[in-house]
Amino acid sequence: MLMVSGPSGAGKTTLIDGLIQRWPSIYARPLSYTSRPRRPEEGDLEYRFVSKAEILDMNQAGRLANLDEVYGNLYGIARWSIDAILEQGQLPVKEIHPANYHKIQKLYPDSCAVLVLQDGGDNCRVEASGVRAAEDAAFYNSISLDGFDVILHSSKSAGRDTFIEDSHIAIQAYLGGRDRFPHPAHIDKLNGEGYEKVAEHFTEHERPTTRDFHRLSEGFFRDTISTLAVDSSCLEIGPGQGWLRKRFRWPNVRYETQELSSSMAAVGGAETERIAKGIGSARAMPFSSSRFDYVLASLGDGYCYPAALAEIRRVLKSDGLFYFTAPSGVWAQGLRFPEDRDKTRFSLPNDETAEVYSFAFTLEELADLFKQCGFRIAHAMEFCGDRLGDGWEASVAVRESSRKLGRELPSLPIINAIVALQDR
Repeated sequence: MLMVSGPSGAGKTTLIDGLIQRWPSIYARPLSYTSRPRRPEEGDLEYRFVSKAEILDMNQAGRLANLDEVYGNLYGIARWSIDAILEQGQLPVKEIHPANYHKIQKLYPDSCAVLVLQDGGDNCRVEASGVRAAEDAAFYNSISLDGFDVILHSSKSAGRDTFIEDSHIAIQAYLGGRDRFPHPAHIDKLNGEGYEKVAEHFTEHERPTTRDFHRLSEGFFRDTISTLAVDSSCLEIGPGQGWLRKRFRWPNVRYETQELSSSMAAVGGAETERIAKGIGSARAMPFSSSRFDYVLASLGDGYCYPAALAEIRRVLKSDGLFYFTAPSGVWAQGLRFPEDRDKTRFSLPNDETAEVYSFAFTLEELADLFKQCGFRIAHAMEFCGDRLGDGWEASVAVRESSRKLGRELPSLPIINAIVALQDR
């Protein structure tokens, strides 16, 4: 069950209607009962109009999945209708207020909570006029995004069709990865806490493995940045201490960032401090749809999960390019235990450790994930140890992985690189 919610005017009805119209074999609207009067020219596709006494009797008999009162009128979804849709292998999709999620989740534990916001907002805050809309805005501004599985953004500038397609991609990517990935809110929590702790120590001097990663991908990003069009709009995901911005000569572009950790953003240095920064989750960015010509992510393994990738796709223009690097799953296999395959730990000077998610895939697995999240692969590359060059002293982690896997360092895949664009 897809439980769709959002402030007044965000586009909930547009979303539900669009999903059902475009993919009728995937989505269906369950039947509901209501005690409110029928509106002019309103048919019976969504509601059956009954008295309060009738709807109360149906609820008493267990025929409704929920019973909610909205502005004095009663509403309830027919359980048989939800069950019939599920039995046909479709997804029931219905507007449900977050305060009533628990009623649906009690009967259908696999339900998916979908939040719709308009235009991304400014840090996802909602503004509205009118009493009812103002109440809506106050409610949605007061709640945490952690309680939602999928966060969507309608956009007047990008248009209805783009909104519907982006939403479908995000919903399907989340559902397809639900058994593989932790909940996005849990990823944000662990990564936020971990990078807050390690931020001031995240330097090449203190992180020799990161130094290796940078050297391996240096040529890729030098070539990429040199070809960026003048006055284009660029977004960097997870800039950290500003390696990309400091290391390379950039053309005159409109550069913005999205960083989960405020401490990581704060240590970027005086030059990067002048750059507008988005602080917060990459799965709910404060940018309008189809805004950027280019998105770049160096060592983006912490962002390599469906909700973040689908959101990156949303803010990228239809002809825009996404440049991405991350540690290879081949290299990681030599260091990580199977139960911790998605995490890495940083040692700190005070003998503490900082743990974060680090999703490392083989190049083929990474390309498949990008495709599932609505991207088309333009280029996919592996950078092996030979790219470090003669005389370079590789880090302990790189050499240890090589030893445990029984592979010569020059042939060990260490970094994956992807160039992708929207697959429309």
